[in-house]
Amino acid sequence: MITNIKGLLEFFILTIIKNEPQYGLEILERLKSADIQAHEGTVYPLLRKLKLSKQVETYTGESDVGPVRKYYDLTVLGKKRLEELNNEWKKLDQIVHKLRKPPYKNR
Repeated sequence: MITNIKGLLEFFILTIIKNEPQYGLEILERLKSADIQAHEGTVYPLLRKLKLSKQVETYTGESDVGPVRKYYDLTVLGKKRLEELNNEWKKLDQIVHKLRKPPYKNR
């Protein structure tokens, strides 16, 4: 299980809600199913931060099995931020790929 996710959680959350709105517990479960250890005390404050920065918007929806749920959905700014994070991820992947290659040495 991956536990050192500092700086990546925003990317993961925006990725999770990219295709359809999710409620908080769903987001936590999706992270867990991907072997990412994230706690409510980390995820919910980040969701609030994303809402304040207008990257996500919220709405409430009825639940068949419990209380009303707060759903999170990407805004235009959130989609733009996710695109930026995807580009950064691609650059990082290229760097790691280069670093894994053995250095060229003249012999």
